[in-house]
Formats: sequence, structure tokens, C-alpha cells
Amino acid sequence: EDNVRAVVCALEIHERIQNLRAEIQSNNDSGLAKILGVSIGITSGKVFCGIVGDQYRCEYTIHGESVNFANNLMAHASTRISEKHDVVKILVGAEVKD
Repeated sequence: EDNVRAVVCALEIHERIQNLRAEIQSNNDSGLAKILGVSIGITSGKVFCGIVGDQYRCEYTIHGESVNFANNLMAHASTRISEKHDVVKILVGAEVKD
């Protein structure tokens, strides 16, 4: 269920980025439209998430192998955007398709 929602969310992001890119191009800002893109890595697994730090400096963070793998997928999906290519690259880890 979570895996399906993650992929559906990625596809919705894809659609919204395409719409935004078209809107930017219609406003004659093709330079910005050419560089507008998103890469998404989807994986599944156990992670630690929560607030780390103390009262003076803290942040909400996520750690784990799944996070690192998703980051690697995202980096691999990231390519130079051109007008002939898609503006969103989505890579899904093998464990998500199950």
C-alpha cells in the first residue's frame, strides 16, 4: 500500500512539473523551463526518523540504508534536462515493486 502511494505521488509530481514547465514556457521564459526538472528515487525499508540534537540546535532527519539507496537512485536518475527529454526522472528500487 505504501509503495503504491509513493509511486502515485511521484507520478503526480511528474504531472505537476510538466504543467509548471508548460506555464513557464508560455510566459516566454524558456531558459528557466529548460533547467526545471526533478529526480525521484523510491525505495522501501527500515529507517530512523525524528528530531536529533539538543535544545540549542536540532533538526528533523531520516537515516538508514533505505534513505541512502533512495538518494543513490535519485542521483542516478538526475540527468541534464533538455527540451526533448522528460522533466522528471523516477527510479524505483526492486523491493518497492513487490
